[in-house]
Amino acid sequence: GNKQKKGGVTLRERFLRQTKLDCYHKAEVAEPTGKVTLEDLIAGIRSDEFAEPVGQIRGLLVVGDKKAADAHKKNLPAISVSGTVTTGGRRKAVADGRFAHSGLLQIDLDGKDNPDWTVAEMVAALKADPYIQAGFITPSGAGVKGLARIPADAANHKAAFLVAEAHFAARGLVIDPSCKDAVRLCFVSHDPDAWLRKEAARVFEVKPAAVAFVDLPEIDPADTAAAEPLVLAKPAASGGIIIRQTHNELTATDVRAMLAVIPTRPVYDQWLRIASAVWDAIGEEAGTAALNEWSPEETPGEYLAKYPQRLTAVKAGTLVYMARERGWESSPSAVPTEVVDEYAPAPALPAPDGMAAILAERVFNFDLQPEQPIALFELCGRTLCTAGNIMNIQALPKVGKSAVIQSLIAATLVAWRRDRDTLGFTADNVEEHALIHFDTEQSRYDHDSLVRNAVRRAGSERTADGFFSYSVADLDIKDRRKALRHVMQEAYTAHGGIFAVMIDGIGDLCADPNDSAEAFGLVQELHAMAITYHCAIITVLHENPGSESGKTRGHLGSQLERKAECNLRLAKDKDGITTIWAERARHCYLPKSQGQCFAWNDSVKMHMSCGTAGEIRSATLRDTMQSEAERAFSDQDEYRHTDLIAAIGQALDFKEGASKNRVKKWAAEGIIRKNHNGNYTLTQP
Repeated sequence: GNKQKKGGVTLRERFLRQTKLDCYHKAEVAEPTGKVTLEDLIAGIRSDEFAEPVGQIRGLLVVGDKKAADAHKKNLPAISVSGTVTTGGRRKAVADGRFAHSGLLQIDLDGKDNPDWTVAEMVAALKADPYIQAGFITPSGAGVKGLARIPADAANHKAAFLVAEAHFAARGLVIDPSCKDAVRLCFVSHDPDAWLRKEAARVFEVKPAAVAFVDLPEIDPADTAAAEPLVLAKPAASGGIIIRQTHNELTATDVRAMLAVIPTRPVYDQWLRIASAVWDAIGEEAGTAALNEWSPEETPGEYLAKYPQRLTAVKAGTLVYMARERGWESSPSAVPTEVVDEYAPAPALPAPDGMAAILAERVFNFDLQPEQPIALFELCGRTLCTAGNIMNIQALPKVGKSAVIQSLIAATLVAWRRDRDTLGFTADNVEEHALIHFDTEQSRYDHDSLVRNAVRRAGSERTADGFFSYSVADLDIKDRRKALRHVMQEAYTAHGGIFAVMIDGIGDLCADPNDSAEAFGLVQELHAMAITYHCAIITVLHENPGSESGKTRGHLGSQLERKAECNLRLAKDKDGITTIWAERARHCYLPKSQGQCFAWNDSVKMHMSCGTAGEIRSATLRDTMQSEAERAFSDQDEYRHTDLIAAIGQALDFKEGASKNRVKKWAAEGIIRKNHNGNYTLTQP
């Protein structure tokens, strides 16, 4: 129906242009301040309109300041995705009949609820889903928002949410249950890759669950022979559950037996459903005791506090159904008395063969905490990269990327020494695992020079036994990737492990960096190899010319930035000094003002360290003050305090306050000192 027209406009165009959404200048205001179309919303998120505030939020999260990030987020504009209020504010708008539904449902996928999914994978899943009209990455950068099509009916909003929830659960994705609230707001974001489906998406159909009851005669509890086990049929074609009902009640023993087969610590929404069903079955006191045995409270009184907020529509049958689905076999007394839920979700798809065992190795276990990863590479004492992760080095051409690769190689070769100039990098390859270097960009001569300089920087005579470096610029893309896999397997077998893999020119392993499918696939493959071989994979990628924010090439650059444990940036100033810094990293924050600096040293024919940016700035400032002091003392050996202030004012054209301040700074820096007469003299440099 997308091609049908009314008045020369397609149905999709009408939906995108005529569907108005309420806009709030920030989430805390009660009434909307304007309206926006879906088309304009996505255009705004793609643009740089919200780049600065969203960038601040993501920067604060990088350094671990979640409280400040949340405060900034609350000041972002927010959109009522599911419709508009006709009068007044949002509160009780649906209940009061003051809400015009848009036909959209917010699908909120958060990284913490989907730990086995990357942001890129969630984006790809939503893009491929026929029910999703549009989507974008959240302000935090750790989640994805999708806008799904549902019937434009506020009364059925919750039912549509439950259908969508089951739809994504069958695909292994957990959506935020808060989106069942029709007036829930959605913060704007900044995502240049935000998408809007070209055709109208499918609409989630909402059908109330059909529940068939089979009335049985009341069973005398004393007549155990007449009591039969509960039988639950498969879900009905309409999506409902057929439950055989009697008047028998569940006992605390039955409830404990059912809870025993249900995994502990589920997501919050499911946890509240289970708790509500237990309380309905055996009451508050006995139910709370059973729940505490099943999944102990994280904070004392947690169940007691939640009891008043229980879901009264969820009855004991929910617990029976969930337990039966997990293999529990009922006792004669264990029979539900109510329907499972108002709307029964569609059944989840069965897991592929062997998937249960695969997931069992990866499930979160509160009692087993993994060892903290060891820093494989550090810069200025800060962790850059750990095993199982990617580190990306990005810069404009000719700023010193090769010098950084040399230094990382040298740091690995001389991990036991700290007297070599490795531009501030250190490495910890104590197990002497293999180090692999692939050069995809340079000629064989330049590749050879890079490796020889790395060996010279390390102060070694030859390369180490476990170091493998290849020039593969003349191979095609398919063979480069095949060669990489081959070398990694051979090196791992020969040396008992891989320390790191350096790919100098990751763009040359990808035919089109702007092809999202190819770019995402390459990054996913690299990350999988880093995990499989328990090593670091270091990539090098060019930044786009003229990009002050450090934007790298196409979808490949965007995906590397999101996936990499650390994005290491390089920039060269007008004096030829290159600064290395990392403001977008998982385990460190190294601002440019504190970054490591290096420059070409003609006497040794090599780039050499020249301190940190802060040290260089301090040294430059001191040189400036030394020159100023020499001008003030140009024709006199010593000054009394008042005379020196006057001399500074005359020589430097300073006012009295500024001249007094200079005296204090010069004295603090040791540029001037007092002699035995109490007068100031110029210290000899």
